[in-house]
Amino acid sequence: MANCPACEAELLDDDYTDMEVGDQVDCPECEELIQISGLSPLDFELASDDEDDEDDEDEVHDLDDEEEDEEDLDQ
Repeated sequence: MANCPACEAELLDDDYTDMEVGDQVDCPECEELIQISGLSPLDFELASDDEDDEDDEDEVHDLDDEEEDEEDLDQ
């Protein structure tokens, strides 16, 4: 048995027998995205969410573009 790294919910080994290290699943209790980091014993870690990181970078670029647009309007 393992625990969710986010909410400490107990996760049964039998539910993850077909999984491999690196596979990502949603915790059935808190729905946090977690990643299998070990099989024997079963262990989980919070999954890195690279997709959100890319979105954050896009948001920064969008803010920079908006500032440039405002400067152009001021001139």
